[in-house]
Amino acid sequence: DRRIIILKIEDEFFGLLVDSVNNISSYYQKDLMPIPLLTKKRAEMFQGCLDFSDQEVVLLNHLSVLSNEEIIEITRGHSKLYQSKESASNATKRATHREVYILFHLEQLYGVPINEVKEIIECPRDMINTPGMKTFVRGIMNLRRQLITIVDTRALYSLPASVAIEPKVLIFQTGEEKFGLVVDSVESILSVTDDQKTPLPTLLYASASETYKKDIKEAVQITAADGKQSSLLVLNIAPIAERVRLGA
Repeated sequence: DRRIIILKIEDEFFGLLVDSVNNISSYYQKDLMPIPLLTKKRAEMFQGCLDFSDQEVVLLNHLSVLSNEEIIEITRGHSKLYQSKESASNATKRATHREVYILFHLEQLYGVPINEVKEIIECPRDMINTPGMKTFVRGIMNLRRQLITIVDTRALYSLPASVAIEPKVLIFQTGEEKFGLVVDSVESILSVTDDQKTPLPTLLYASASETYKKDIKEAVQITAADGKQSSLLVLNIAPIAERVRLGA
């Protein structure tokens, strides 16, 4: 279940092979704690340490990790070779619109554009209960001294209670406020081009409530490079954020 994290430095692409991708988290520069190390050469590999309450994370300096001259030379050589053989194919790919989604499960597979997700966290056990809120509001949590409304997405869409062992929370931001959607699980990060997406008929959710239909930006069938197909509902975060703000 290993993953490859793709980095772009200037015009070159690098892949870091890792055991797994647990979540996506944001941080403030002031939260970065220095790491005491013995040698300057080793210290350049790290930017510092972050405390995310449930775990401590060592932040790598990717520029230093990938500064080995031999690695850079090989990568640049490979890029030139690939570009010379596939220039026409690459031009076509650059002209094709590409979307990157974070996929999650909630009875079925959903997705949201990755640029709309601020971070992904474990679902908190303890939250502030606020009387008078809508039934879909599970509570309010304190995330690094910012209060965030946590929405029970299943309750929002009148779905049965979840039996997920380790639910996640997707954090979104609208203006100065943040809110979170509780989901059963976060599956992966998916990058697709327009030619990999086929619009699905709206009849698939025609019987759903008007509120639910407004929350669906598009329903598509994704065809992966290996030919495997899967159906995906892409959420429209704007109307959800508005309902959370108004408590409607």
